[in-house]
Amino acid sequence: PVLTNILCRKLDRKLKGLAKKYHAIYTRYADDLTFSSDYNFYRQLSFRDELLRIIEEDQELLINPDKTRLQQSGTRQQATGLTINEKPNVSRAFIGKLRMWLYYWEKYGYERANCLHNKDHTAEKPLKPAEFPDLQNVLQGKLAFLSMVKGSDDSTYQKLWHRFDALRQKTSFP
Repeated sequence: PVLTNILCRKLDRKLKGLAKKYHAIYTRYADDLTFSSDYNFYRQLSFRDELLRIIEEDQELLINPDKTRLQQSGTRQQATGLTINEKPNVSRAFIGKLRMWLYYWEKYGYERANCLHNKDHTAEKPLKPAEFPDLQNVLQGKLAFLSMVKGSDDSTYQKLWHRFDALRQKTSFP
Protein backbone atom coordinates (compact mmCIF):
# COMPACT_ATOMS: atom_id res chain seq x y z
CA PRO A 1 0.00 0.00 0.00
CA VAL A 2 2.82 2.46 0.72
CA LEU A 3 4.30 2.09 -2.76
CA THR A 4 0.87 2.23 -4.35
CA ASN A 5 0.12 5.44 -2.46
CA ILE A 6 3.35 7.02 -3.71
CA LEU A 7 2.74 5.91 -7.29
CA CYS A 8 -0.91 7.00 -7.26
CA ARG A 9 -0.45 10.48 -5.77
CA LYS A 10 -1.10 12.25 -9.10
CA LEU A 11 -3.93 9.84 -9.99
CA ASP A 12 -5.61 10.43 -6.60
CA ARG A 13 -5.39 14.21 -7.01
CA LYS A 14 -7.01 14.09 -10.46
CA LEU A 15 -9.72 11.60 -9.45
CA LYS A 16 -10.57 13.60 -6.32
CA GLY A 17 -11.04 16.62 -8.59
CA LEU A 18 -13.27 14.58 -10.91
CA ALA A 19 -15.33 13.32 -7.97
CA LYS A 20 -15.74 16.85 -6.62
CA LYS A 21 -16.94 18.07 -10.04
CA TYR A 22 -19.70 15.39 -9.98
CA HIS A 23 -20.52 15.80 -6.25
CA ALA A 24 -19.13 12.39 -5.41
CA ILE A 25 -16.61 10.96 -2.96
CA TYR A 26 -13.51 9.20 -4.29
CA THR A 27 -11.70 6.53 -2.28
CA ARG A 28 -8.96 4.10 -3.19
CA TYR A 29 -7.45 1.07 -1.52
CA ALA A 30 -4.44 -0.26 -3.45
CA ASP A 31 -5.87 -0.59 -6.99
CA ASP A 32 -9.57 -0.59 -6.04
CA LEU A 33 -11.16 2.76 -6.93
CA THR A 34 -14.58 3.74 -5.58
CA PHE A 35 -16.81 6.70 -6.39
CA SER A 36 -19.76 7.19 -4.04
CA SER A 37 -22.71 9.52 -4.45
CA ASP A 38 -26.39 9.91 -3.67
CA TYR A 39 -27.23 10.08 -7.36
CA ASN A 40 -26.19 8.18 -10.49
CA PHE A 41 -23.52 10.30 -12.16
CA TYR A 42 -21.85 7.25 -13.72
CA ARG A 43 -24.34 7.10 -16.58
CA GLN A 44 -23.23 10.56 -17.71
CA LEU A 45 -20.93 10.13 -20.69
CA SER A 46 -18.91 13.18 -19.66
CA PHE A 47 -17.96 11.49 -16.35
CA ARG A 48 -16.99 8.20 -17.98
CA ASP A 49 -15.05 9.93 -20.76
CA GLU A 50 -13.12 12.02 -18.27
CA LEU A 51 -12.50 9.01 -16.01
CA LEU A 52 -11.12 6.99 -18.94
CA ARG A 53 -8.96 9.89 -20.06
CA ILE A 54 -7.41 10.31 -16.61
CA ILE A 55 -6.79 6.63 -15.98
CA GLU A 56 -5.87 5.35 -19.43
CA GLU A 57 -4.33 8.36 -21.18
CA ASP A 58 -2.85 10.48 -18.39
CA GLN A 59 -1.76 7.65 -16.11
CA GLU A 60 -1.35 4.89 -18.75
CA LEU A 61 -3.30 2.40 -16.60
CA LEU A 62 -6.08 0.03 -17.60
CA ILE A 63 -9.58 -0.36 -16.20
CA ASN A 64 -10.70 -3.96 -15.83
CA PRO A 65 -14.27 -3.99 -17.18
CA ASP A 66 -14.98 -7.28 -15.37
CA LYS A 67 -14.38 -5.53 -12.04
CA THR A 68 -16.32 -2.36 -12.87
CA ARG A 69 -19.83 -2.20 -11.48
CA LEU A 70 -22.53 0.22 -10.46
CA GLN A 71 -23.98 -0.56 -7.04
CA GLN A 72 -27.21 1.17 -6.18
CA SER A 73 -28.76 1.91 -2.81
CA GLY A 74 -31.01 -0.82 -1.51
CA THR A 75 -28.59 -3.53 -2.68
CA ARG A 76 -25.53 -5.01 -1.01
CA GLN A 77 -22.68 -2.69 -1.85
CA GLN A 78 -19.20 -4.15 -1.72
CA ALA A 79 -15.70 -2.78 -2.18
CA THR A 80 -12.37 -4.51 -1.49
CA GLY A 81 -14.20 -7.56 -0.16
CA LEU A 82 -16.19 -5.64 2.45
CA THR A 83 -19.87 -4.81 2.57
CA ILE A 84 -20.02 -1.02 2.85
CA ASN A 85 -23.71 -0.04 2.87
CA GLU A 86 -24.08 1.67 6.26
CA LYS A 87 -20.76 0.72 7.81
CA PRO A 88 -17.91 -1.59 6.83
CA ASN A 89 -18.73 -5.23 7.50
CA VAL A 90 -17.58 -8.70 6.48
CA SER A 91 -19.82 -11.14 4.64
CA ARG A 92 -21.96 -13.75 6.36
CA ALA A 93 -19.92 -16.36 4.50
CA PHE A 94 -16.73 -15.05 6.16
CA ILE A 95 -18.29 -15.44 9.64
CA GLY A 96 -19.76 -18.82 8.67
CA LYS A 97 -16.35 -20.16 7.61
CA LEU A 98 -14.76 -18.94 10.84
CA ARG A 99 -17.47 -20.68 12.86
CA MET A 100 -17.11 -23.84 10.81
CA TRP A 101 -13.34 -24.13 11.35
CA LEU A 102 -13.70 -23.45 15.09
CA TYR A 103 -16.41 -26.13 15.25
CA TYR A 104 -14.17 -28.64 13.45
CA TRP A 105 -11.37 -27.89 15.91
CA GLU A 106 -13.78 -28.35 18.84
CA LYS A 107 -15.33 -31.56 17.46
CA TYR A 108 -12.40 -33.34 15.83
CA GLY A 109 -9.35 -31.85 17.52
CA TYR A 110 -6.68 -29.63 16.08
CA GLU A 111 -4.80 -32.14 13.90
CA ARG A 112 -7.92 -33.37 12.09
CA ALA A 113 -9.32 -29.84 11.69
CA ASN A 114 -5.98 -28.67 10.30
CA CYS A 115 -5.95 -31.57 7.79
CA LEU A 116 -9.51 -30.75 6.70
CA HIS A 117 -8.57 -27.08 6.33
CA ASN A 118 -5.53 -27.94 4.22
CA LYS A 119 -7.63 -30.19 1.98
CA ASP A 120 -10.23 -27.43 1.56
CA HIS A 121 -7.56 -24.78 1.00
CA THR A 122 -5.73 -26.78 -1.68
CA ALA A 123 -9.00 -27.33 -3.55
CA GLU A 124 -9.09 -23.55 -4.06
CA LYS A 125 -5.36 -23.05 -4.60
CA PRO A 126 -3.01 -26.01 -5.23
CA LEU A 127 -0.14 -26.09 -2.75
CA LYS A 128 2.69 -28.42 -1.84
CA PRO A 129 2.38 -29.92 1.67
CA ALA A 130 5.26 -27.74 2.91
CA GLU A 131 3.25 -24.64 1.89
CA PHE A 132 0.06 -25.57 3.78
CA PRO A 133 -1.08 -22.70 6.00
CA ASP A 134 -1.40 -23.57 9.68
CA LEU A 135 -5.05 -23.45 10.80
CA GLN A 136 -4.21 -21.60 14.00
CA ASN A 137 -2.40 -18.86 12.07
CA VAL A 138 -5.18 -18.63 9.49
CA LEU A 139 -7.88 -18.29 12.17
CA GLN A 140 -5.85 -15.77 14.15
CA GLY A 141 -5.36 -13.67 11.00
CA LYS A 142 -9.05 -13.82 10.10
CA LEU A 143 -10.00 -12.85 13.65
CA ALA A 144 -7.58 -9.91 13.54
CA PHE A 145 -9.20 -8.82 10.27
CA LEU A 146 -12.68 -9.18 11.80
CA SER A 147 -11.58 -7.08 14.77
CA MET A 148 -10.22 -4.40 12.45
CA VAL A 149 -13.45 -4.23 10.44
CA LYS A 150 -16.10 -4.63 13.17
CA GLY A 151 -14.12 -3.47 16.20
CA SER A 152 -12.70 -5.49 19.08
CA ASP A 153 -15.79 -4.73 21.19
CA ASP A 154 -18.16 -6.31 18.63
CA SER A 155 -20.12 -9.23 20.13
CA THR A 156 -19.59 -11.53 17.12
CA TYR A 157 -15.85 -10.93 17.24
CA GLN A 158 -15.77 -11.41 21.03
CA LYS A 159 -17.60 -14.77 20.87
CA LEU A 160 -15.40 -16.11 18.09
CA TRP A 161 -12.20 -14.85 19.76
CA HIS A 162 -13.12 -16.52 23.08
CA ARG A 163 -13.81 -19.84 21.32
CA PHE A 164 -10.50 -19.58 19.48
CA ASP A 165 -8.55 -18.61 22.60
CA ALA A 166 -10.06 -21.47 24.65
CA LEU A 167 -9.14 -23.96 21.91
CA ARG A 168 -5.64 -22.57 21.58
CA GLN A 169 -5.02 -22.78 25.33
CA LYS A 170 -6.09 -26.42 25.61
CA THR A 171 -4.29 -27.61 22.48
CA SER A 172 -0.70 -28.77 22.55
CA PHE A 173 0.94 -27.93 19.25
CA PRO A 174 3.70 -30.03 17.64
